[in-house]
Amino acid sequence: MCKKKDQLFIKWKNDSTNKILRLEYNKIRNRTHKTIEKYRNKYFNEKINDNKKNPRILWQILNKLSGRNKNSVDETIIKAFKKNNTEIKSIADNFATEFRNSVLKIMPKCNKRLLNESEYVFPNNTSMYFPKATNASVTKLIKNLNSNKAPGVDNIRSVDIKSICDQMTGVIVKLINTSIKQGKYPEVLKTGIVRPIHKKGSFSDYANYRPITILPAIDKIIEKYVSNQIQSFYIKNDVLSSTQYGFQPNKSTSQLLSKFTDEVNESLNDKNHVILLFIDFSKAFDTLRHDTLLKKLDDTGIRGPLLEWCRDYLRNRKYKVRIDNESSNSIKVTEGTAQGSVLGPLHYLTYVNDMEHVVNHCSIYQYAHDTCLVAAHKDVNVAAQWLQEDFTQLSKWAHDAGLVLNASKTKIIHVHFSHLKQTAPVRIIAHSHSCLHSTSPCTGLCEAIEQVTHHTYLGLVVDHRFNWGFHVDSVCDKLRAILAKFYILKYKIPLKILLNMYVALAESIVAYGITSYGRTFKSYTERISKLQVRLLKSIVPKKIKLKCKENVIELFKYCKVLPVQTRFNMAILIEQFNNKNIQKPISHKITTRSITNNTLIVPRARNYYGRRTINYLIPTLINEIPNNIKKEINAKNYKQKYKNHFHDYIKN
Repeated sequence: MCKKKDQLFIKWKNDSTNKILRLEYNKIRNRTHKTIEKYRNKYFNEKINDNKKNPRILWQILNKLSGRNKNSVDETIIKAFKKNNTEIKSIADNFATEFRNSVLKIMPKCNKRLLNESEYVFPNNTSMYFPKATNASVTKLIKNLNSNKAPGVDNIRSVDIKSICDQMTGVIVKLINTSIKQGKYPEVLKTGIVRPIHKKGSFSDYANYRPITILPAIDKIIEKYVSNQIQSFYIKNDVLSSTQYGFQPNKSTSQLLSKFTDEVNESLNDKNHVILLFIDFSKAFDTLRHDTLLKKLDDTGIRGPLLEWCRDYLRNRKYKVRIDNESSNSIKVTEGTAQGSVLGPLHYLTYVNDMEHVVNHCSIYQYAHDTCLVAAHKDVNVAAQWLQEDFTQLSKWAHDAGLVLNASKTKIIHVHFSHLKQTAPVRIIAHSHSCLHSTSPCTGLCEAIEQVTHHTYLGLVVDHRFNWGFHVDSVCDKLRAILAKFYILKYKIPLKILLNMYVALAESIVAYGITSYGRTFKSYTERISKLQVRLLKSIVPKKIKLKCKENVIELFKYCKVLPVQTRFNMAILIEQFNNKNIQKPISHKITTRSITNNTLIVPRARNYYGRRTINYLIPTLINEIPNNIKKEINAKNYKQKYKNHFHDYIKN
């Protein structure tokens, strides 16, 4: 067909005025393109069906089809930096030097303390007992290793250890127990391979890359065992701050955002001005002082041989930057904790555990280094004063801890009703090092924090009206981008795979943070719902699309997907099921229908912010559930019962 098409093209070109030849050429050209497309689609269908049980290869195929081909880390770096025949080793050395210098450049040199530790540090009187490792516990850790992870400097892969698990278990158990007993960590496991991962901005700027450390597989097993024991001790003794949600079991960004959202809505329901301060720390994980970290570990109850082991674990650590099988010279690390290590996150949580005690007036929310202060008062000047006092105290705490506050990336949002009289911009000062040390009042030359109308916090866009309009715009933009891909893929991929792609790509965007942004106006969530419908219509067969034309609920039912508003109702009920403080039944002296139906008390809301609080939402939603279903729901089955109820709800 291609040969015939080419022959006709030559004939037509030689006789360009011949309209019959032109029509004949167009006909064979279109038929050729359709045939090629048909067999291309058939080929990819077969490839997808052959790799249904191999998600990695399956996603490679899908990404290729949708045009999401990404270069590898090495290809990206070589393309950006290898100019004028620059050696790859030189590029690796430059990365290693840049990563080291960027930390040294911002590390504070001052050792003078600004705060009295006894006022905010409360040592734990209980010392941790470290249990000996057993064959069963280590075997479980080995079997849970990720087989796809790259090997460390020893070139031993996780899959190699897993394949000889029975022979390796006893060796690693003895290594862990001897190491802890002697307070020594093996020197050969202290070197990590750093891979530069591009963050944002220019690809040819070394500063725009993040160092991710690959450690030996044996090191990960040891770290995981130690981390599990310390974390169990922390949970049992309630060591970690209740305001910290990062890197802990049964805690997540969604829970933090939901609590944060509820507090702001409660304050706005009381007609308060709310000032939000989003604090940014520069290279938070890389600037931890080892001596300070060991002191804080001691304060939390990590003492004796385990503390000595932690001291030796931090001592003499090194890293090499690897690019395309070329490695840089070794760089010695004297501070920080490796991004990519198992113990690193736990070390950071321990390091910042006493931060909340220096905050006196505001509420504080922490997810690792992402920190937010919330100040609320009917008088905006009082709220600003409280926020300034707490921010100054937190700046002093950061100075003493050796953490670096990044004033240029720290932002303020002033949340208030649209009908309130316009106030002057809120002025919060980030005091300089010399100003913090000075006993005289600030001269006014210190940097003021920028006030913005919206800011992205933990993946959600918070705005100055707290209506989530900017975030809904962001969600809609992402869904439209996915919709464009689906128009390309719909004829190439089986329906079942398309539906799985929809769940993986679109539903994950809709579901994240829905218990927070889902409290917005229904007209806003309706925009997301309409895009859901467009996405699903682009996936389903034509006969289903025609059948669901007048009733989109049938479309959601066919695809087994919930509309965004229904998903929000389900998610918030599941999240708040154990919060019995807000589930108070109506009580009367006489039996009424409300008592018979176990109707809950719905508090009075002063405005639409009040109707978005948990105290108002949960009783309202529970009261709408049929009484026979409410009786079936208990502590063990509530998640599945709520899911079944809402899926049945859209069917009806």
